[in-house]
Amino acid sequence: MYSVLENGPQYQLHVHHWGKSGTHTLYYHYLALSEPVPHLPQFMAVGYMNDQPFIKFDSHEGRAKPQAPWMEAMDAQYWEKETQKQQGWALLQPKGIWRVMGYYNHSGGIHSTHFMIGCEIQEDGSSRGFWQFGYDGEDHLTLDMDTQSWVPGHPLALQTKRWWDQKPCYAEYDKAYLDKLCLPSLHRYLELGGHSLTRKE
Repeated sequence: MYSVLENGPQYQLHVHHWGKSGTHTLYYHYLALSEPVPHLPQFMAVGYMNDQPFIKFDSHEGRAKPQAPWMEAMDAQYWEKETQKQQGWALLQPKGIWRVMGYYNHSGGIHSTHFMIGCEIQEDGSSRGFWQFGYDGEDHLTLDMDTQSWVPGHPLALQTKRWWDQKPCYAEYDKAYLDKLCLPSLHRYLELGGHSLTRKE
């Protein structure tokens, strides 16, 4: 998992590295803050291919931008679509943060939610998806892809699980994204990135 650690006015995003030599991964990290912090975006999304950032969006810039030279090949339509997608995610975050804050009896202050979704192709050709959600740097909820059920990582996450269990479309949507969109995108980016995405031991 990844977390935001407060050190005075500064925050650091710690990223968990996925995969190993011979595997390929595509995943996105989303970070949202409950309140504005000077000089920091309240929402940020970073996409990674084999642990290398290749796309970024934040609420300060307001547009998706390439983070790897090979992404310069993408056309204007791609960037407009990615920008609209991330702007949509940014609009959804405040309600989600305050809901989880309520479960922890947090009525104010700076808190953060962390969301990661992605997929991986193993060396033997098999694949898997992963979905994780965290609060204030701790695991909160994970989606079990086999059973399409939410697995709490904290006792208070049971309340989130109960709420999402009432909306099975959430798990169904995430499973469909991982199966039908994530893996084709992973192959596409691998082709674009070529040797620059080769994993090192």
